[in-house]
Order: sequence, then structure tokens, then C-alpha cells
Amino acid sequence: MSLNLDYILFVFIASLGVLQLAASLRGFSRLMLFRTKPLSYTFAAVCLLGSFGWFFGWDDRLDEKIMMTGLEGGQQFFYFALSFFLALVSTLLLSSLRWRRLPPEDKDEEGLKVLSGKTYLQAMRGKYGKRR
Repeated sequence: MSLNLDYILFVFIASLGVLQLAASLRGFSRLMLFRTKPLSYTFAAVCLLGSFGWFFGWDDRLDEKIMMTGLEGGQQFFYFALSFFLALVSTLLLSSLRWRRLPPEDKDEEGLKVLSGKTYLQAMRGKYGKRR
């Protein structure tokens, strides 16, 4: 694979781990991909440690590819933003699919706290759905 694709995959997987860790720590249960916090913590650790280990430790990438041909600042920013955006969209869609059968909890919460009782798609449907 090319360095660009490697970097995109590295940031995507690491971002999935960070998002799951944050959702677990903050109690956003409908944003979590797994039912229990310990399983979410394990998934986050595997994603983070695995992606860093694979990207920096595999195939002598640091010496051979990054130091010699590295990504320029603009490229790195673009690939990072793209990868994080894809990880965020994937997390929102996968968690919404995962918890779609649970009824939304009617809480008067705003902002991200709404994700402790509703999936992202349920929250969007409630906010922007048909008004009577």
C-alpha cells in the first residue's frame, strides 16, 4: 500500500478507538458499539495500540517511507481530517444501526448528552423530523 493509504487507515482506526473511548468514559451509551464499557475499552485499546503498532512498527515504515518521502503538512492535514470524518460518520451510523431497536429515552437534554438516551439517527429524526 502507499503511504497515503496507510496513513488514512492508521488515523481511521485510531479515531474509531478514540471515539469509542470517549463515548464509554462520558456515558454516551447509544454512541458505543458494544453493550458494556469494558468491551468498549478493550476495543478502543486494540484500535489505538494496534494502529500505532502497525503504522510505526510494521515493515520499517518510519525509516524507509516516512523519513524519506513523508507526507507534506497540507497532505497530512487533509488525510487526517478525511480519516477522522469517516471514522465519525462510521461511528454514528454503526451505533445507530446497533441500537435501532431500543426505543429512545425521552430526556430533556441537549447537545451531545442526548446520545446517552437516543441514537444519532433517533436524535436527528426527533429534531428535524416531521412537525405536526
